[in-house]
Amino acid sequence: MDESMDDTAKCFVPEMLVDYIHKNIRLGKEGLEPASFYINGVCLLVDISGFTKLSGDFCAQGKSGIDELQLVTNGYMGQLVEIIYTFGGEIIKFAGDAIICVFSSTFTTKVSTKNKPGRGGLLRRSRGSFGEILIPEGLTLSRASTNFAGQSFMIPPIVTKEDSIVPPALVLRAMQCAHQLREVQTDKLTVHVAMSCGEMCFGILGGFENRWECLISGPCIHQLSDCLDDAPSKEAVMSNECGDIVLQCAQSMPNQDTNDAPSYTTTVFTSESSAYEFSLEALSSGNYRIVSITNSLAKNPSAAIIAMNNTYNAVASKLIHQFVPVPIAEELESAAGLAYLAEIREVTTMFMKWDSYDANGKHRDLLDLQPCFLQAQRILQTTGAYLRQFLVDDKGCVLIGCWGMPHLSYLDNAHRALSAAAQIKQELNKLDMTCSFGITTGDVYCGTVGSALRMEYAAIGSVVNMSA
Repeated sequence: MDESMDDTAKCFVPEMLVDYIHKNIRLGKEGLEPASFYINGVCLLVDISGFTKLSGDFCAQGKSGIDELQLVTNGYMGQLVEIIYTFGGEIIKFAGDAIICVFSSTFTTKVSTKNKPGRGGLLRRSRGSFGEILIPEGLTLSRASTNFAGQSFMIPPIVTKEDSIVPPALVLRAMQCAHQLREVQTDKLTVHVAMSCGEMCFGILGGFENRWECLISGPCIHQLSDCLDDAPSKEAVMSNECGDIVLQCAQSMPNQDTNDAPSYTTTVFTSESSAYEFSLEALSSGNYRIVSITNSLAKNPSAAIIAMNNTYNAVASKLIHQFVPVPIAEELESAAGLAYLAEIREVTTMFMKWDSYDANGKHRDLLDLQPCFLQAQRILQTTGAYLRQFLVDDKGCVLIGCWGMPHLSYLDNAHRALSAAAQIKQELNKLDMTCSFGITTGDVYCGTVGSALRMEYAAIGSVVNMSA
């Protein structure tokens, strides 16, 4: 695989995984094996409203509708993707019509431009680290005062909270990203955003016939469901843990001049390049709605991030390729354009819920899922399935397999799906993992979603949703 194909392949995996592979190679490890590690940070779930209906309307128009759907989808998703990476976030998965991304206290992404002959400047991402932003002339950071209903509190220019595993500066940066994401809308599409924080586990699982999956898990991911329920369209809501971190570091107090839910307005300096002004509304659930947030010193959040590029490495490229979706991998090998993959296909979808999955106990370390996932992966591949997705989201641990995708379609797709479900259930019961299945067949849109910074190969349609 040459460097151009390497750039394309990397679009289908998180930068966190790319960096992990390069680090292992520098340590002399040139192969893959099941692994996991923990990160502390913030998790965002960006849920798109109106996407399923829009895809159905366009698909009903035939070929012209498919082309239009791809343009609209990737145009909208592209805006969301660029905002996330501009703020130093990392997209782990596209979960149907939602995006799961993290902001880590130890890992940051950087967006930059790479010039290619005949194609102009293309956005690319890499690992980054935070540097300093020059402070606008005439602005000083000696002390700041915050007003609450006529009360004033003096706040130091640099805020730290040693007893918090998630730094306040990280939560504030994710808050600003979430608030900006909720503003992206069209006449058909809007988003609402859920945000939580805490410890997360990043896992690399699989290995059957050199095919691998990566995912994250953690108790904070399951908190996203409650936050999402509190967030109507075009709103962003964060967990009480996130709110406590930023409010405690600001030594803030609620306004007392109203009988409504308490609201908070404060200014926090987290460094010489950040002065956040934000307003929150406390909800009855204990969560907080992000009313407003600005950073008066940093006009471009990406400017504070210094790129730390990993140079092209043929071994790393080969390993990254083992995470790339099979239909995409086949097209990369033939040097065909990914645009040709956008089509309507009759697909049989198997939705598998891992009912015994326990994020707080037995499966806190994702590595404990390896025996179960390896069996499921083996059965899916031997029955000719495309492993569309394996992830942990606000609903739990789920796996989606598809029969009928490019290079993976047969006359007996539905029979293969039923056989795979029966085999997986039998094998995983032996490993004390109970699971349940939903299987549907129908026309779905198959194609890439996202942008050149980060994308996935997806199967989208109402019949896919019905399988869940």
